Amino acid sequence: NLADNFGCRWGDARQRAAAHSSGSALMTRYACIGCHSAGTVPGDKLQTLAERYTLAELADYFLLPTAPMPIFALNAAERRDLAIHLLDNPEN
Repeated sequence: NLADNFGCRWGDARQRAAAHSSGSALMTRYACIGCHSAGTVPGDKLQTLAERYTLAELADYFLLPTAPMPIFALNAAERRDLAIHLLDNPEN
């Protein structure tokens, strides 16, 4: 999981837990599950994020996502937290 692969690069367990909480809240705030639910193409793509993106790449992806995903006004910390949450919890 992401904690095993990237934990030493960006923080301890407490920081990771805070990032997960923030990322989960962002998923709720922006109703991401409306499109990214299990059994849908966008939802199923969450399962392979770690195979396709590093933490930095996924955080950067949120700056200009592929349509039809909209662009959300996320700051750098929010993009990182969302990426951490998704890479560690692809089933959301």
